[in-house]
Amino acid sequence: MKSVHYIASVVSLYRQLIDGKKISAEDCLKLLGRVKNRGYSTGFMKGSITPDDYSYEKSQSKSDAVFVGDIVDEKTEQGSICRVRNKIFAGEKLEMLTPAGEISQITMPNPLKTADGQQTEFINNPQKIILQQKLPPYSILRRIAE
Repeated sequence: MKSVHYIASVVSLYRQLIDGKKISAEDCLKLLGRVKNRGYSTGFMKGSITPDDYSYEKSQSKSDAVFVGDIVDEKTEQGSICRVRNKIFAGEKLEMLTPAGEISQITMPNPLKTADGQQTEFINNPQKIILQQKLPPYSILRRIAE
């Protein structure tokens, strides 16, 4: 019942921790804050759950990122194909999470080029765009709130 963005982000962080990468608790919460959630608790880590472990009044999603696209596993001579999940603007900077857990920034081309050859200033779901870079398939693109 979780989104591709949620699963990719959480599994990536857990994989890095299991592999022994030193990540501070603050950085872990920052990375987990990239995905929509209703807050975190200790769950069963302390043995049992009490009503104090839940926030019944506030069940709104918390996130400082919007999942805007993912790189599909399709071959193209021009670069990579991004399946758009939410609006993407020409020239904007996005964060990219690769399947290997690497996080970097990527700047969208200006103008954007759709998979069918059109040029545009913005694009929305369910279209696809061509990116000039060869990016790892299944990478996640997200807009980070300022």
